[in-house]
Amino acid sequence: MLDGKKGLENSEGYCDSDWGISLSSTEAELRSISELTQDVFWLKKLMEEFNISPTMNVWCDNQGEIALCHNLLYHHKTRHINIRLNWIRDNVLRKDIDLQYVPTTQMWDELFTKGLGRPKHQDISAQQGLIAVSSKKVCKSNH
Repeated sequence: MLDGKKGLENSEGYCDSDWGISLSSTEAELRSISELTQDVFWLKKLMEEFNISPTMNVWCDNQGEIALCHNLLYHHKTRHINIRLNWIRDNVLRKDIDLQYVPTTQMWDELFTKGLGRPKHQDISAQQGLIAVSSKKVCKSNH
């Protein structure tokens, strides 16, 4: 997501594993981080074509996954997902992405990906400075 308040140099991605089907929650989270990182790299390359050097922040609401991506030790329980995990680790170590924690309550991507109740929708919208545009005001009819 690009935030106009922060400028083009600060791009952020939020990962959510709800959409994926996996055998474990760890695999689902890593799949989500991996897919997002691929999209972030595509966006980064595009921005570099315009001489913009962005910092790519990837936000995740799972502290265990973030620790796993930063930890260089071998984990026998993650051997079935080692290729994906090692790819993410390499990108974190090279500082190609900055993988950070954000509480679930502050994941503003949910505004676009989930059916939220009115209070939650209004709260996230207000946090991000989004304003409602009434179709009645925009599309006035002559009737």
